[in-house]
This record gives sequence, structure tokens and C-alpha cells, in this order.
Amino acid sequence: MPLEVRGDCAAEIPPLTDMTIAADTIQRFASGANPVAAVARRCAYRLCDFGFGATTGTTQRIYELRQQGDRG
Repeated sequence: MPLEVRGDCAAEIPPLTDMTIAADTIQRFASGANPVAAVARRCAYRLCDFGFGATTGTTQRIYELRQQGDRG
């Protein structure tokens, strides 16, 4: 179910669904344990944060929270 935000703050909240999809896509394409994949992931997370106008580290935190939720 999508998050619905009303009022003046609606424009300030990044589209959470799109950020979640972006985080999943980054992990799918750069999921290796090697240093190149780690740098690619870190850069891609930063680009997503910038693109969505979110605080640095938000996209990575979204992915980590999803992983914790999947583990139980």
C-alpha cells in the first residue's frame, strides 16, 4: 500500500516506493563482495540520494531496513 502524504510537507518527502525500487536495483546489479562492486554500490546509492533530494545515506538505509525485515 503506497504511503499517502497530505498537506505542505508532501512535496518534501521523497517518493519512498521509487527509492525502494532503486535500492533493490542497485543491489541486484552490484551485489558482489569485491571492492569494485562495493564502490559501485556506494556511488549508486549517493546518486539516488541526490536524484531524489534525500539526505545522504537514505537509499542505503532503506535497503538495509528491507534486508532486516526479510530476515525477521
